[in-house]
Amino acid sequence: MIRSALILTTLLLAWPAQARDTGLADLKTTLRELSKDPRIQGARLGIVARDLDSGKDVIRMRPTEKFNVASVTKLLTSAAALSRLGPEFRFKTVMYARKVEGDAVQGDLYVKGFGDPTLAEGGIWQMVQQLYDRGVRRVTGGLVIDESHLDALRDPPLFETRDTDMYYRPTTGALSVGRNILRVMVRGGARKGDPAMVLLEPRSSHFRAAGKVATTSRGGRSRIRVKAAVLADQGGVMQVSVKGKVRPRGLRQVARLRVEDPGMAAGRAFLDALALRGIALGRPGIKRAAIPKKKPQVLAWWRSAPLTELLHTMNKKSDNFMAEQLLKVMGAETVGLPGSSAGGLRAVKAYLARVGLAPGSYELKNGSGLYEASSLSPVQVVTVLRYALRDFKTGPDLAASLAIGGVDGTLRRRQRETAAERYVRAKTGTLSGVVSLAGMSGGSARRPMVFAAFINDLPEGKVGKGRAVLDDVAAALVTYLER
Repeated sequence: MIRSALILTTLLLAWPAQARDTGLADLKTTLRELSKDPRIQGARLGIVARDLDSGKDVIRMRPTEKFNVASVTKLLTSAAALSRLGPEFRFKTVMYARKVEGDAVQGDLYVKGFGDPTLAEGGIWQMVQQLYDRGVRRVTGGLVIDESHLDALRDPPLFETRDTDMYYRPTTGALSVGRNILRVMVRGGARKGDPAMVLLEPRSSHFRAAGKVATTSRGGRSRIRVKAAVLADQGGVMQVSVKGKVRPRGLRQVARLRVEDPGMAAGRAFLDALALRGIALGRPGIKRAAIPKKKPQVLAWWRSAPLTELLHTMNKKSDNFMAEQLLKVMGAETVGLPGSSAGGLRAVKAYLARVGLAPGSYELKNGSGLYEASSLSPVQVVTVLRYALRDFKTGPDLAASLAIGGVDGTLRRRQRETAAERYVRAKTGTLSGVVSLAGMSGGSARRPMVFAAFINDLPEGKVGKGRAVLDDVAAALVTYLER
């Protein structure tokens, strides 16, 4: 009887280990098959999955090979920013003057930008309303914008290698409005032949609509052509020519264009708001200059939401503009003024050195991962992820910023009705020939893992299939954690 009980106890103790071994063997088999999947034939797949608690690698496939990680680069920018700036960091925009007497600002009214990537029409109106509530009704001078907090380079590194005015290649600036994206929308008339309405956002006299759009029949097809031009002889006004036909009453966004001169676009939005609020200026137009060295009086200000909230937008939606603005501001706050991409990269690399990535063992050229910006191995990205997520001061903020499989962000339409749905939080990345996925996966039976999975050298037209393979990788990791 005693011998039988000992045998039974031994078998019960051994069973979980055998199950784990079987589960791991199945996972390795699945991932090997995915690496040879016809959907990504000719491409390279690299994966590292590491136990979040123990730091033990569960899966290693091409672990030290270098990959372009695309927008997974934003994870590095985010982790460094949370560590260097803190989750509670807020961006600001401030309105100054030398002196206020009675209802008048004596001299110029200054607006200084500090790199806020979230300033929009609402923030501008709040600042102008603050000015009005102080009793200001006129400015004896004019409006001056101060963009000195960041350098004057509009294009982040590598952005200058492309020639497109599309929104995903945004300009940067200390003073910006509407994420430096001009949204062009068209609303059809009531009936066929009626002129359509062209709407531009953000609202600023810096932007001008031209051209003609007619309303077609209800069953007709909308055809819209959009062309933008900067009118140098008119102060750099951005003119958008919109032509074509649109269905009745429908409102549709037809283009998102990058703003070439963000400071002037924001400045003219301030001018427009001042005029509408009834605050008169003694001098027309806008000047660029630094605020007076003698400390001026603060008249109004705008503060962004905390960094931890902004990262939700940046990572869940993969916002290139926010990533590049954050990089420059990190440079301003930690390296010195004016903030620059180079300074921000110094701050990120100092953080990565603390994590354990040897200088020169990777490439990092901008904050968003756009174009050929990054070259890292799966094991390097996993090392950063585990370090950042285990830092109790900032780890929960980083985890909360990641897209949830099948739920939101860039994973909203992916991983649905698979094992990965709601069990994967990750940052996605996509470029020509490149797809990436890195984050954390969980399950009910085992502790979570951090993982990085990259596919490079995809043949043309295979990006969608590459994403599907990475979603299968994510599902396989969760299936293992559930056993």
